[in-house]
Amino acid sequence: MPRQRTRSNGEGSLYQRADGYWVGSYYRRDGKRAVVYGRTKADADAKLTRKKAAKLDNNESSLERVKLGQFLKEWLEGEKDRGSIRATTAKNYESYLRLHVLTDPIANVRVADLSNKHVQQLLDRLAKSLSPRAVGYTRTVLRTALGSALRADGKGLLRYNPAGKDAVRLPKTPKRMPRAPFTQEQVDVLLHGLKQEDGTELAGIQQHRLFALWLMELTLGVRPSEALGLRWPDEIGVDVDDQSAVAEAGCIDLARRVLHLRNGLQRLDGQWSLERLKTDDSRRDLDIPPILVDALQKLRDSQSFERKKAEKVKMWAEPIPGLAFRTESGGPIHATRALQEFQKELARLGLPKRPCYALRHTFTTWLLESGQHSEFDVAKLLGHTTATLVHSTYGHLTKRIRERSAATMQAILEGAK
Repeated sequence: MPRQRTRSNGEGSLYQRADGYWVGSYYRRDGKRAVVYGRTKADADAKLTRKKAAKLDNNESSLERVKLGQFLKEWLEGEKDRGSIRATTAKNYESYLRLHVLTDPIANVRVADLSNKHVQQLLDRLAKSLSPRAVGYTRTVLRTALGSALRADGKGLLRYNPAGKDAVRLPKTPKRMPRAPFTQEQVDVLLHGLKQEDGTELAGIQQHRLFALWLMELTLGVRPSEALGLRWPDEIGVDVDDQSAVAEAGCIDLARRVLHLRNGLQRLDGQWSLERLKTDDSRRDLDIPPILVDALQKLRDSQSFERKKAEKVKMWAEPIPGLAFRTESGGPIHATRALQEFQKELARLGLPKRPCYALRHTFTTWLLESGQHSEFDVAKLLGHTTATLVHSTYGHLTKRIRERSAATMQAILEGAK
């Protein structure tokens, strides 16, 4: 029987073994992991709390000797215990620190002696084998961690942040241009198929079981993880007449033709879960166009048949109940699988290889090129807090729109003479 974890993210490293004993784990001052045991959860929790308190109460001279590697391990453990960072973020932080910092000579430098020169040397070494984006993310993790060691309260280890914005120099990151969007002709082929030279016809993607997913990304610009986290309200016990409950649960409201984006599907350490979207702007409601309503209704009808078929042979299993997009046996659909299926369809139709995100890019490009939507409006539809990313990524489009607007006004005025 696997050990039973009963704490959610942020409650600490406390779990129950198969023999019934409770185990609490923590990092000692020497950087090694240690454990405490208890016959009950309360016993183990009390021992764990005392050990952590004793570690924090060490005198300042002991803190002065803490090396960066040890400090980073304790910092990340503390962040997870307090629930200050999301589980996926903690996983990314842990991976970057383990691969790029804890194995580097900088890990043996005392935090009190750390300077921006040490950090710069680390970044320069990493730049020889990593992308500028990976180097920048490593710096971000360091900057966040070292920010907790500043002397704001007079007891910190650092007078300034050696990984701060102005303290180090990052490798130049080339400006990322979005992948080319689909053209109108390509979308027509994608949706409706095409007639080949020999007279045979290739069907579009409308008969594929993931058609509604891809159409949602194209018509509403949602991220794949957002779409894969949507659910049917009636399948999770939500009253479909209670609009606020339907919205809070992150469901598709076909009756009102509204999409309520609240969660993202994630798989962490082999476990599926729904994670709340980070910002208020990413948690948004979108009106569903008629073409997508029809596709979603057909999806529901086909899922009803699939479920009865799977239950008949006892193959139905729902790790997360009520998902709108799921496998034939009720399981979540991994974004990688959706991507693979999408690229198979593109190849079958003779279209250029693109990621699913190209559908989101197409949505954004078409809205901006229409000239009827501002960058701010488009950013809100995409779930961004500001229009900065939209402007930096699609600014070349708005420039063309301004040029067309100027030409239009010139023609109007010349015609008025």
